[in-house]
Amino acid sequence: MVGGGRYDVIDADPPRRRGPGWLGAVVVVGLIAVPVAVVMLGRGDGAGPPAATTATPRPALSVIETRPNALVPEPRRAGRDAEAVDVTFPDGSRARVSYPARLGLAALGVRPAIGVRHAAWDGFRILYAPLEGEAEIAAGGQRLRRLTDDVSLWPQRAGRDGGYVTVFRFGRWILAMDEPRGDGVAFDERMDLARHVRGTVPRRGFLVLRAGGPVTLGRPGETYGDAPVGPQLWFGGVGGRVVVLAPTPGCDARSPMPAIVTGQGYTAKTCKGDMLVAVGAERWFAQRVLKGIEVRAMGGG
Repeated sequence: MVGGGRYDVIDADPPRRRGPGWLGAVVVVGLIAVPVAVVMLGRGDGAGPPAATTATPRPALSVIETRPNALVPEPRRAGRDAEAVDVTFPDGSRARVSYPARLGLAALGVRPAIGVRHAAWDGFRILYAPLEGEAEIAAGGQRLRRLTDDVSLWPQRAGRDGGYVTVFRFGRWILAMDEPRGDGVAFDERMDLARHVRGTVPRRGFLVLRAGGPVTLGRPGETYGDAPVGPQLWFGGVGGRVVVLAPTPGCDARSPMPAIVTGQGYTAKTCKGDMLVAVGAERWFAQRVLKGIEVRAMGGG
């Protein structure tokens, strides 16, 4: 899938300390050594000055953020039994999403995803926001290498058959790009990604991405294999309800199902104009989402 090039040489590097997170709490686990002075009191006039000894400090443990890596937008009322949220996709395009209030889509949290491609590759990989953010990434072990101030290389998480994951930090957001074992990325290609993928966080908190040089991002409606690789927004998380919105010009029944939805209970999809809506959840929930959701483009991009 990737072209030639000099492959990475991994070096160990302890993880950086992270500051307070957004939308959640930071769990700090540490041991603080308290100096203990032992004063030796002499007997008689010949006693020397008091001698003091200090306990050796124990090393502090790492700080790991446990905040959700998702945005919970504030919905507005949109009729008697409906609510609406304004969303921004990773390419900067915007839309207003309305739905039956009882479905509570905004409360599920929303996170971005989009395909990324290097000129040396045959296809795309997906840049996505892991639901548990840094804590989810760190579950695979310590960081292996820092590529830039905001991009680093980590071991793949347990249960993913080895490999690596390249992690990008854009303000409040953490994005990941999986690299399965045996399908690695050359060092020069990984550095191109680190240098040429840029992200900004507008006022409402969504993430907008840009790429340059040999790196491109998926366009609305673009596919690779059996999956869309254009800009997407994911409501919800793995192991629960997942609703995906993907701008798809000419959307129809042949538009492929996003991979994140596969395996999430009952799965179904529909088109709302040029917007693909895919759901993985209980059957009743999925059917009500597909029937009740409305998406209106608001420009941007």
